Amino acid sequence: MLRGGVEQVSQFKIEGTPGEGGAANRYSESFNFMLDRNFDPKNFRGSGSKVNTVKVHHKKMAGGSLDAILDYNSFPYICNGLFVPGTRAQIDTSGGYNQTFTANTRTSDAARKTFAVEIGDGTACEDFTFVQLVNMALEATQDGFTVKSDCIARFPTDNQSLAGSPTVIVPRPVERGDVDVYIDTTFGGLGTTKLTEAQKESLNIGNKFKEAFFHNSANSSFADVVEIPYDPKFNFESAHNSQSRTLVAALDSNPYRWIRWEALGNQLGVNALSVPVYEMIRIDLCIQFDAAKALRNEGDPFAYAYETSMMPDPTGLGAHMIITTINGIATL
Repeated sequence: MLRGGVEQVSQFKIEGTPGEGGAANRYSESFNFMLDRNFDPKNFRGSGSKVNTVKVHHKKMAGGSLDAILDYNSFPYICNGLFVPGTRAQIDTSGGYNQTFTANTRTSDAARKTFAVEIGDGTACEDFTFVQLVNMALEATQDGFTVKSDCIARFPTDNQSLAGSPTVIVPRPVERGDVDVYIDTTFGGLGTTKLTEAQKESLNIGNKFKEAFFHNSANSSFADVVEIPYDPKFNFESAHNSQSRTLVAALDSNPYRWIRWEALGNQLGVNALSVPVYEMIRIDLCIQFDAAKALRNEGDPFAYAYETSMMPDPTGLGAHMIITTINGIATL
């Protein structure tokens, strides 16, 4: 019988050391790894021949993507793959676990995690190691929330067997009514002023890592990755109400602003002070503006689209962005 495309599974584990591999022990119902081998062929055409006569498979590796819906339970895995993870800690008596992720400005993000990924079915699978998330695009619209990251990986090992009984990450998708956006003029006031008619937001983290190859027979694929400069962006749309008009009027002075994008889900419990603890994704960042564009779409509210770049905030955030997550998973 033919193997069905619908039967192809991706499951994974967080590697303790980049490239160590090992049996996958996690399966997510809210994101998929999609990876393929890349031979990087180099061709040569001998004299007198109308076609190439020599082909060399040179920088052998793999690449692809991670595609997801925004989910309280799975998003921390994505953050682990790009940023420096803080200690995962229980913060209430019922099992709410907090973790922060810092986007470092001048220090290394070497503490980020890599993944071992198995892709296949009950007949055979391909094992990918040193799966490195490279970037991230988060889109929040009125119709849905998605996350995507491009990936690189070492060249796979073929005809392996899927690990049995991985832990299933139960989905807890973020809903439209969970989200608030705040924009404030100081870091100390962050989270005070709600953007009352936010329509759309996007967070774009450009390529942060690049593979490094060496002339060394011990490395059949890339040996490691290096960090590279990137240009993180946060864009948002707002109905052009009095709040938006005030913001537009201030742009002439090239102001800094502090933004909080926050989703709150189900209550997990209460903390030691009897304060409710909720599922949460909180993204705090410091920005300056690149552009403000009027949106005059017939049938939609008159709105403005604001394009911004994240900027260092050494005395407030201590970075250009910090992500905080809370969910009910004790160990990722």
